Amino acid sequence: MKRFSGGFTLVEILVVLALIGVLAMVVVPNLGGLVGRGSEQAYNSDRSAIQAAVDSYYTDPTTRVGGVRQYPTKSGSGTNPTYSAGTWSSDGGFIYFDKIVAEGYMSDAAASAGYQNRVSTGPDTFGTGSYNWYTDPSGRVKAWYWPTPTPTPGTPESGYKSGVFP
Repeated sequence: MKRFSGGFTLVEILVVLALIGVLAMVVVPNLGGLVGRGSEQAYNSDRSAIQAAVDSYYTDPTTRVGGVRQYPTKSGSGTNPTYSAGTWSSDGGFIYFDKIVAEGYMSDAAASAGYQNRVSTGPDTFGTGSYNWYTDPSGRVKAWYWPTPTPTPGTPESGYKSGVFP
C-alpha cells in the first residue's frame, strides 16, 4: 500500500497559522500609529505651505494697499480670532485662500481649510475642512479646530486635533 506524502500535516498547518497570528498581533497596532502620525504630518505640511504663501504674499510689493503690506486675510492684517456668545468679536485674521491662489503662491486652497476660509472668489465659497487657518498679529499661521459643517465653532482649540485631518 502506498502512502501519500506530498501534503502538510495538521500540526504543521497549525504552527504556521499560529506564527501568522503572532506577526499580525505585532504589526497591526503599529499600523494604527502610522495613520495618526500621517494626519499630523499632513497638518504640519499644510501649515508650512500656507505660512510660505502668506509670507510671500505679505512681502510682495504688488499686494500692498496704499503702500501698506497686507496679509491675505479678511481685514488685511493678522489678528487672533475670538468667538463668544454666538458671535465673532474678531474674525479679520482668517486667511482668504482666493487671494493666495490668485497671486500664484498656492495652486489651490488647502483641503483642510475650514468654514471661515474663503477658497474662491464666488459668493459663499468657503472651505469644508476641519481647520480655520488664520494669521496672528506677528504673521504666524495658526489653525482653529472647528468641526464642520456647523457654522459655529465647537471648541476654541488652536492647533492640531489628534486624528482629525483634513
